[in-house]
Amino acid sequence: MTPTPEYATIPQWCALSGLNRTATYLALSREQLRAVKLGRRTLVHVPSGLLWLNSLPAASVNLAAAKAA
Repeated sequence: MTPTPEYATIPQWCALSGLNRTATYLALSREQLRAVKLGRRTLVHVPSGLLWLNSLPAASVNLAAAKAA
């Protein structure tokens, strides 16, 4: 297993987290994700991003609605 990088580009972060670019930039604008700029590149701080994802509430599934569909 490869170690998790400290920083990741936006495409790398999207692949790692499962978020798309829009959700990533929205989280950045809300300061939910931490990032730095290196020239023109935006690098997401992966450890704090994973902590943020893990802090989100668990999904709840409504089985009655799923069966009706």
